[in-house]
Amino acid sequence: TSSSSYGRAIYFNAASVNDSIVGCTLNTGNQSSTSSNHSCISTSTSGGNYNNLVIQNNTLNGSCGIYYLYSSSSTTTGFVLENNTINAYYIGTYYFYNFNGVTIRKNTVNATGGASSYMGMYYIYLSGSTPSDISYNSIKGFYGYGLYVSYPSGTSLTNKSKIMNNVIISNPSTMAYYGMMVYYARYTDIINNTVITVGPNAASNSYGSGYFYQMYNGNRIMNNLFANYAKGNPINANYPSGYSDNEYDY
Repeated sequence: TSSSSYGRAIYFNAASVNDSIVGCTLNTGNQSSTSSNHSCISTSTSGGNYNNLVIQNNTLNGSCGIYYLYSSSSTTTGFVLENNTINAYYIGTYYFYNFNGVTIRKNTVNATGGASSYMGMYYIYLSGSTPSDISYNSIKGFYGYGLYVSYPSGTSLTNKSKIMNNVIISNPSTMAYYGMMVYYARYTDIINNTVITVGPNAASNSYGSGYFYQMYNGNRIMNNLFANYAKGNPINANYPSGYSDNEYDY
């Protein structure tokens, strides 16, 4: 469904508890806009509870695949996004906020808008200490952020979040942000990811393929490939002092 103004396929008004979207093909319009108007799955911006929401084995074609899952009053648990194909003109997924442990695995997120395709999986904001699993995702062709995760956490060196085995390839026309950005991680393994920034010309500007900011205790960043064939660094990092049990081997 689509028009010049609206083209939402599935819209949740404020909450979705114990719901599933499985095996669907959702088609909406193509617009270069950070809005829910042409998203395949969207929710009210006033926030709600999305406990045990499962989005699995779907094909989403539109301006934005999933827009604005915002938990305002309580921390959402049990969220699963798995085995989906998202063909996004502008943004693959946008703003998952206040989630306590997520499973985001084996999704393919493709940019379909060329120079208009902005972000792949943007701003996954995690709360609480339940480990998350963000693994085996393929995100390709966007000029902005590929994968942006804030506050991934676990409870110990044996109970950790995972950001592993993801493939992210940015393709900027004039500028790229970070292919993978991780903020404020604690007890998180970031392992075996491939993050590459390529551009159609050598004048492309890039902040960096990977950026790790304020990494607290108990993290491992190991066996990843960061490559930047545009202008910019392969990796940028900021580690506060006074934290232990971290391992870094790029």
